[in-house]
Amino acid sequence: YVADSGHHRVLACDPGGRVLRQYGSGGPGFIDGPMELSAFNRPHALCVHHNNLYVADSGNHAIRRVDLRTGEVDTVCGAGRAGQPEPGVFSDPRRVALDQPRAVAIDPSGKMHIATVGDNRIWSLDLGRREIRLLAGSGALDVVDGVGTAAAFAEPVALAAVQQLLYVCDGAGSAIRSVNTRTGQVTTLLGQGVWEHGHVDGARGEARLQQPQAIALDPNAPVLWIADSGNDALRTLRLGGGEVNTISLLHRLHAPAGLTVANGAVWIADSDAHAVLRLDVQEGVLRHVPIGE
Repeated sequence: YVADSGHHRVLACDPGGRVLRQYGSGGPGFIDGPMELSAFNRPHALCVHHNNLYVADSGNHAIRRVDLRTGEVDTVCGAGRAGQPEPGVFSDPRRVALDQPRAVAIDPSGKMHIATVGDNRIWSLDLGRREIRLLAGSGALDVVDGVGTAAAFAEPVALAAVQQLLYVCDGAGSAIRSVNTRTGQVTTLLGQGVWEHGHVDGARGEARLQQPQAIALDPNAPVLWIADSGNDALRTLRLGGGEVNTISLLHRLHAPAGLTVANGAVWIADSDAHAVLRLDVQEGVLRHVPIGE
């Protein structure tokens, strides 16, 4: 699945890049309904859960849902304008105002987590009860650890969930953070503070990123893959106190802003090149995947 932000649509493709389905008409809008009549506005991150594809529809300040069996699109929450949601149970999804949701992830318990860059916060949504609450973030643009609202994020742009941990990619903070979804404890794994950036490998205390835009958990190893957009590089962080490394590639990336890892491959949204790339982890070979009919 590819979020084609500039064309306001989401594509379902086979591994060779052939487009199988298009969700959204291709023009900007905020319309639910059949896939060919629905409309998105600058969709970004995607998350598949059971038979649904969840979309962080940033331009509409909303989370949208695609039923992968029928192609029907509906709105999980979002008012079409920027705002801050009132915590609690809601009856009308379009009365929940978010502020530029850029990432969405669903943890093993089925709870949804939403990163909003407009207010630098992480929200949690119980899909069954339709209840939203603030998980962490004071709203200040900063890299501060703590519990709940005592912590601060600097443009959280990507999420990855595993067990009771939520990994957060802080773009402006050039940092990787973790949030305990049960306690709300926020911990900085990598990063020194807002606008403290660079390109340094090695121990976490000395390593540097520059405006990373995406992360993905490796299903086969305790490794977090990082799209280090400001450095046009693909990086890895070994979890559990390990080091940061830069992956050697034959071709330089161009502001990569999306990642997913599956079946021994890393799929990269090479955004400034308007391309999708596939890295074979074992062979170290990077291939262009042509997206088309």
